[in-house]
Amino acid sequence: MTESKVWTAQDILDLLQRSDKAVARAIGQLCARGATFVDKADADFLTSVAQALPRYRDHMTPRQLARARRILPNYVQQLLGIMAEGGKAVDEGPISRNSEIADRTGEGGSSFQPAQDTRAAAWGIF
Repeated sequence: MTESKVWTAQDILDLLQRSDKAVARAIGQLCARGATFVDKADADFLTSVAQALPRYRDHMTPRQLARARRILPNYVQQLLGIMAEGGKAVDEGPISRNSEIADRTGEGGSSFQPAQDTRAAAWGIF
């Protein structure tokens, strides 16, 4: 019997750094589920990218990818929650201090209003 992978925050961080597709899916999932963003700039940027992804076959420009990779670690706990909702085994323990990343969504962030494109909700997270 094969054990299923237990996803950790570090696993997600690593995946976001090496996979453009994972970045696009993470943005789609966060936005489709009405994520609470750390600040309005994050919400505005991620919203605009999420709305444009279907038009550009889920591809982003190098600048968009770089910015998304700087922003998404702030939402790793929400991504773990999304994975858990989808039936993935997750370890939602604290993120190591070495990664210098914290889930700051409780600091009065902005909420995203999901776009009408329901395809994002059907994506698997990773």
